[in-house]
Amino acid sequence: ASPTPPYLKWAESLHSLLDDQDGILLFRTFLKQEECADMLDFWFACSGFRKLEASEVTEEKKVKLAKLIYKKYILDNNGIVSRQIKPATKSFIRDCVMKLHIDPAMFDQAQTEIQTMMEENTYPLFLKSDLYLEYTRTGGESPKLYSDQSSVSGNGKGI
Repeated sequence: ASPTPPYLKWAESLHSLLDDQDGILLFRTFLKQEECADMLDFWFACSGFRKLEASEVTEEKKVKLAKLIYKKYILDNNGIVSRQIKPATKSFIRDCVMKLHIDPAMFDQAQTEIQTMMEENTYPLFLKSDLYLEYTRTGGESPKLYSDQSSVSGNGKGI
């Protein structure tokens, strides 16, 4: 038996989708159409921030990055990420940033809340979307994905 194609594994879980580069690109394209790509960007920003502790990054850079994530995704109460995060979680992060108590896990709860939102809402919608269904129908070839790829990868994914 041949191995299961990656795009079919994406239907198993959100993590299966986010473990695959093409899956990330297609999901992000879908989220952009739904005007909520910031949720995925925030999720990756939190993952990257948590990994900083293991790397040789100065405390000053960690503070700058924590402030940047806070300002970009949490401070704006009208943003999709901010609207999905509980007030107590936002307060905790704000206090960490204001008091400069920068901890690699400071965004973990917010990331969990956004992940839950994606698992319960946007991920199931993605699996039913024309974008995903067309991708699976064509055996993983989607002209739409690759025509959008340059704009998708150029939108601040390098966090």
